[in-house]
Amino acid sequence: MVALQLHEIDAAPTCTEAAVALLLTSYDVAGKYKFKPQAALFRPATAEPKELPQRLEALLTAAPAPVEKLTHLWTSGFATRLAHNNVNGTLRNTEREWTRHDLSKAIGLPGTASIWLMQALAAQMVTHGQGPQLVIAPHRDGVMLNLLSKQRSHVAGVAEPAPCTHPISATLSLGCFGMLLMLLLEQAKIGNGWFVAFLVIWMLVLFIGQPIAGILKRRMVDEDFWLHAH
Repeated sequence: MVALQLHEIDAAPTCTEAAVALLLTSYDVAGKYKFKPQAALFRPATAEPKELPQRLEALLTAAPAPVEKLTHLWTSGFATRLAHNNVNGTLRNTEREWTRHDLSKAIGLPGTASIWLMQALAAQMVTHGQGPQLVIAPHRDGVMLNLLSKQRSHVAGVAEPAPCTHPISATLSLGCFGMLLMLLLEQAKIGNGWFVAFLVIWMLVLFIGQPIAGILKRRMVDEDFWLHAH
């Protein structure tokens, strides 16, 4: 990925000229082609300015990477005093000693490539053994924040639970309904053949049909979740 920010000739500059190139890939592809990743770039989170403290706390609590040694922060593009105050107040409440790198102060007016330039510089810091890095930048009417780190937090594997083939409520409902119908059929004197046929059908629904319905329902829920997740 290549990002550029260039101002027009013979016009007042609206940004500082800059260029950055990043190769973004997954761990699987990196391993296949024997690339040595500089850092892992974790999925960003966005928030309204007033929600920044809660979103940062949630990010540090989820800890996709080890954050015990997280002290480096990268910012850019917070031109207004209110935006600066929101970021500064949020940082003070985290009770961490932050080393802040303000890209706007370092190179001047930010542009479209500033967010990627911060990611590239933060990745280099990770490579040089400076620990995980936090990036906070403007995003539409709010802010965006993400982590970069050399390591990923270990997540213990969770065994997939077995599908619930006999829900208590459905089993009790079918059981009570079946017994009621058998009682009515017995009183109606319709003959042993019909009674046995109904009993067989009821047993098939209860012990075979219900588990199949439970498995199909679970697959439908899984498909619906992944459809909306992507």
